[in-house]
Amino acid sequence: IPDYRECTRTTSVSGTFTLYHPYVAGMLSHYSGAANIGSCGTNCIELWLGTVGDNYWDGNCKIFEQAMAAIAHLLSGTSWTILASRCVTPFTGPESVVVVDCPAQALKQALAALEDEHPLGRLWDIDVICPKNGLVGRQSMGENQRRCLLCDEPAHACARSRRHDTGQVVARVEQMIDAWFARD
Repeated sequence: IPDYRECTRTTSVSGTFTLYHPYVAGMLSHYSGAANIGSCGTNCIELWLGTVGDNYWDGNCKIFEQAMAAIAHLLSGTSWTILASRCVTPFTGPESVVVVDCPAQALKQALAALEDEHPLGRLWDIDVICPKNGLVGRQSMGENQRRCLLCDEPAHACARSRRHDTGQVVARVEQMIDAWFARD
């Protein structure tokens, strides 16, 4: 059974990387194994993330492909014109920019509905940026904020307060993904 939760169409990233971040007590904690934390000078901490042999950039891109297919299907049912589109896969994962000739508010409303109604839509973050007015958010249209996957409270509040254990959130996301791909 293929694992649809990872992306293989990414550029291989390997080597040594240095992350510089002011260390604030309580933000980082050791979970298990070698601590992999050292000092690299005043106000600098060297942190090794992951396990030797892990490949965090490998996988199948299926979630991203589903989002792009849903967006393409949505746009094909409108009179709006796609002026340009580009998909890239930086080390952070696949992303796409699609330039659509249409009212930004109408596009955001359609894409917010797609995020709310598609079984995988809650996992997508589809932004609309208007050339004149910048980011078009749900609240600017009188829409409700996105809800938490676990308790239906505003998602940003749960994330900020760390209300839920990460394992619970990951399990819910995996459940959504497995349910979608098991339907065939």
